Amino acid sequence: NNSLFIIMSRTKVKQNLIDASFGNVLEYFTYTPDGRTITTTQGNITVPNMTSYVASSNTVQDISGAITYVPPTGTKYVEYSYSGTWTYNDTNPIFHFRIQLDGTDIAHSFKTEYVNANNPEGDMLLRAVIEITGSGSDDIANGKVNTWTSGKVLRAGFRQYSSSYEGITNATRRWDGSSSLVYRPPTATVISFK
Repeated sequence: NNSLFIIMSRTKVKQNLIDASFGNVLEYFTYTPDGRTITTTQGNITVPNMTSYVASSNTVQDISGAITYVPPTGTKYVEYSYSGTWTYNDTNPIFHFRIQLDGTDIAHSFKTEYVNANNPEGDMLLRAVIEITGSGSDDIANGKVNTWTSGKVLRAGFRQYSSSYEGITNATRRWDGSSSLVYRPPTATVISFK
């Protein structure tokens, strides 16, 4: 794809951070929660070191490896996305997934996963866009903040519908001819736009 080549040829890579400062992208990085340190325009972020799957419960669990982030000066929108897997614990699990900012759910990221089949597995992609409005007040549930000049916690989370519909995320139960539970690290991506 020539357009991808042109974009990438104008992009500078600097230690886990793509300097995509042409166009409207100010910052772009993807991480796996493995304890790495990411250099951003506003300082370093050390991501959590997740080493195992996350079992569902009746409260929201961190599934992406939460980070505290400050976008570059001039940012108007921050997009946060999560990509991971899920599998059953009970035969027919029901999960509720979401992106959170400072512990508040962002409604346009909500997704419920229910498969009425025995022992299902699947992939999950979540995305939320947060607008920096300068309006004088925050409305995090609707993806809006007044300002963002200090660290705010971004994370993906999930919980079960009830204890009768339990499951596991960031894992698979079937791999290479075996039915053992295998941890599969998720990825998360942050993009800041002007």
